[in-house]
Amino acid sequence: MKYILTILLICVTFGCQAKALEADSLIKNGNFAQNMDDWSFASNVANTGGSAVANVRQGVLRIDINNPGKETYAIQLIQSPIQITNGLKYKVSFDAKASELCAIDVKVGGVENRGWKDYTNGESAGGTIVYLSSQMENHNFEFGMEETTDINARLEFQLGNMSASSIWIDNVKLEVIGKNMSKFNDPSIWAANPNKIKIPEIKNRGAKLPFIQYEAENADIKGVILGPTRKFGEISNEASGKTAVNLGTPGDYVEFTLKERTNSIVIRYCIPDSNDGKGITYPLALYVDGVYKRDIILTSEYAWVYGKYPWSNDPKLKEPRYFFDEVNLLINEIPAGSKLKLQRDSKEKIEFCIIDLIDTEVVEPPLTKPDNFLSITEFGAVASDGKDDSDAFDACMKAAVEQKKGVWIPQGVFNFASRDRHIGNDVIQGAGMWHTVLEVDGNAFWGNGNTFEMRDFAIFGNTKFRVDTISEDGFRGGAGKGSVIENIWFNHLKVGVWSEKNTDGLIIRNCRFRNLMADGINLCLGTKNSIVENCHFRGTGDDAIAMWAATYNENTLPSENNIARYNTIQCPWLANGIAIYGGKNHTIEENVIYDTVLNGAGININTNYNPVPFSGFIAVRNNTLIRCGSYADKYKHSMKGAIFICTSGSAGIEADLTFKDIEIYDATYDAIAFEGKNRVRNAQFENILINGAGKWGIRTTGKSVGSASFENVKIQNAVSGGLAADSKTFIITKKQGNEGW
Repeated sequence: MKYILTILLICVTFGCQAKALEADSLIKNGNFAQNMDDWSFASNVANTGGSAVANVRQGVLRIDINNPGKETYAIQLIQSPIQITNGLKYKVSFDAKASELCAIDVKVGGVENRGWKDYTNGESAGGTIVYLSSQMENHNFEFGMEETTDINARLEFQLGNMSASSIWIDNVKLEVIGKNMSKFNDPSIWAANPNKIKIPEIKNRGAKLPFIQYEAENADIKGVILGPTRKFGEISNEASGKTAVNLGTPGDYVEFTLKERTNSIVIRYCIPDSNDGKGITYPLALYVDGVYKRDIILTSEYAWVYGKYPWSNDPKLKEPRYFFDEVNLLINEIPAGSKLKLQRDSKEKIEFCIIDLIDTEVVEPPLTKPDNFLSITEFGAVASDGKDDSDAFDACMKAAVEQKKGVWIPQGVFNFASRDRHIGNDVIQGAGMWHTVLEVDGNAFWGNGNTFEMRDFAIFGNTKFRVDTISEDGFRGGAGKGSVIENIWFNHLKVGVWSEKNTDGLIIRNCRFRNLMADGINLCLGTKNSIVENCHFRGTGDDAIAMWAATYNENTLPSENNIARYNTIQCPWLANGIAIYGGKNHTIEENVIYDTVLNGAGININTNYNPVPFSGFIAVRNNTLIRCGSYADKYKHSMKGAIFICTSGSAGIEADLTFKDIEIYDATYDAIAFEGKNRVRNAQFENILINGAGKWGIRTTGKSVGSASFENVKIQNAVSGGLAADSKTFIITKKQGNEGW
C-alpha cells in the first residue's frame, strides 16, 4: 500500500483554517462554499498515469480528467481526519454527476496503521461502488462501524480507471444515524429491502422437477443465519435467496421436516479452502428423527477460485469466489414428516461449515439394459475400479454403430481419461443419472455432426479452475438433426453443453447443470432449431443458457430459431441467467431465474463478443426474475439490470425485440436497463410487473441510443424511482396502463 503514502507528497491541500462542522455532518466544507478548504486532491498516485484537475465552479466541485490512469486509486479526493466510532451506524451522501455513465469508488476507511481498512464493507477494493449518470443525483449508502474506533479515518473518492472525462461533486455529508445493530452489512445498501419483497408462489413457470428444495434458513436451526446480502465477496451472496446458515461450532445443526418421503439427498454447502488451494474434507453428521445415521464427507476440492478472470486455485491471489459445492448420495428411505438433521459433530477445527439448502427426491431403481444394446462391460469396462474405461467405450461405440445397436452403460462409476471421444450415429443409454456416473477428465464427448441420443447418466468432471483454451465439457461440437440429450447430470465441468456448427434440431431436456466453471449450455456458432427445456441450473460460472451467434472459426451463420423454455436457473456465480448474443428468431419463455451474483442480468440481450448481428425477432415472454442483476466487478461497466439490453459491441439490435408478461421481483439495481452506443430499434414491453428495485424501475443509461415502448408496466418499491431517462438519445414511449412511474 505504498501508493497511499505517495499522496502526502504529491497532493495539493487547499486551505488549513479550521471550519465549523456543517449541521449533522462530520464533513467540513462538504458544499465547497470555501473552495477546496479541508479537502485534498491527488492524481498520478503511485505513477499509475492518472492526470486530473479539480476546481470549484459556482459552488460545485468539478474534476476534469485528462488521463484516468490504470487503477481506481489513480485519482483521489480525500478528507481526513474523521472520527468513526465503533458501534455506530453512518450514512454517506453526496450529489454527483459525470460527463457519461461511469462508476466511482467511495470509501470511509483507515490509514496505514489500520491496514487501509474499508469500514463501508464495499464490493470493490476501493470501497463502495457508486454509479454516476449525466444527471445530478443524490447518492447515499449506509454502513455500521464494526472495527474499533478510529480517530484518524478518512473519506475517499477514488476516481481513476473509468470512462468519464468530467465529474461534478457537491453536498458531501457523513452523518451518524444510529447504532449498528448487526455485524453484517446492511442489505438495504444493495437492493430494495432484499428478501422482504413478498415473492408469490411461482406456478406454471420454470422446470417441473422431481426433487423438493429446502432452504436452510427456513429450517429449525442451531447456528447463525448469514445474510441476506448482495455484497460481492460475501459467501451468502452466492447462496440461494442470498441467505445461508453457518454451523460454526460442534453441536450446531439444521433440521428439516420432510414434506414427502425420500431416499436421496443433495446438500449445497461451503467449507473453507486449504492454504494451498487443494481443498479440505470435513464430516457432517446425518440424523433422522434424532437418531445418528452416518457421516457425509464434504470437500472444498472443487470450490474456491481466486484472482482475476479466468481465475486460479492460488489463495495468495485473493478475491475469492465460487464458494459452494454439492454432495449427493442415496440413503435408506425416510418417510414424509420425518426430521432430517445435518449436525456438526466433529471437533476438527474449521472456521465455518455453511449450509445453503438440500434437495430430496425419490430415486427410482436402476434401469435395465434395453434389447438391441451392447454393454461397455462386454468390451472390458469394469464399474467402480478406478481404471480408464475409454478403450472399452470406444470399442463398444464402434461395434454398436456397425451393428446398428445402442451403447449401454450400466450402474456404477466409469472413468474416462482425457482424449477425443467422438459420438457416432447412435444411442448412449445409462441406468439413470443417480446410478450411472462417468468420471471424466477433459471433454466427455465430442460431436462431429452425427445424430445421436444420450440419456440417463451423470457426467462428473475434474475441473478445478477455468482455462479458456481447454475444453472440459460434457458435450462439445456439432449435433446432427434431431439429436437428444436428456436426463443427464452435468457436474464439476467447465461447460455442460457447447454446440457448434452442424447443430440443427438439438433437444436438451430434463437435465441438471451444477457447479460449473463456465456456461451451462451455449447454443453457439450457427446452432439452429434447437430447444432447451425443463432443465435445472445451479452454480454455473458463466451464462446458465447462452445463444451466441459467434463468428470465430470464420463462421458467418447466425444462431437462429432456438428456444429456452420451462427452465429453472439458480445462483450463477458469474454472468447471466439467460443471454442472447446476436442471431435471429430466438425465444425465451416460461423460465424462472434466481439470484445472479456478478457481471450478470437475469436476461441479457447483448451485442458484445462480435456476434452475427441481430435480425428477425427476439421474443422474451412469461418469465419470472427474482433477485437478479448485479454490479460489474472492477471492470467498471455499468450495473446490470434484471433485464439488461446492451449495444456496446459492434452493432445495434435491429431485430423485433419484445418482452411480454414478465415479473421482476427484488432486482438488485435497475429492473430494466439499456446501455450502449448503438441503436436499439423500438423494443416493446407489455404486461410487466416490477416489485422491488435497488435503483430504478427503468433506466436508459449514459449515451444509450434507440427507442422502447411500454404498455401496462407497473413499478412498485423502486428505491430511486420509476424511470431514469439519463440518455437524450433514447426515446421512451409510454402507452396505456402504466403505473408507478
